[in-house]
Amino acid sequence: MIFVRCRDGVSHNPSEYTEPEDCAAGAEVLLRAVLRYDDHVRREHIIPLASKEFDEVLEKTSIVTEVQAEA
Repeated sequence: MIFVRCRDGVSHNPSEYTEPEDCAAGAEVLLRAVLRYDDHVRREHIIPLASKEFDEVLEKTSIVTEVQAEA
């Protein structure tokens, strides 16, 4: 579950409002979590079964590299 800021802390209410920037930040957190999980699954389950060349290709993928750099 990803929580984002709501105006005056009001949520699950018709008067709830969240700034678009806060929604974008929440989406970014969710995206990064999915990418990190994907990287984990690839490294734990796919790479041990694949050749060393696959690991080199995976490391050159810009999205995976960006997530690893921030970890």
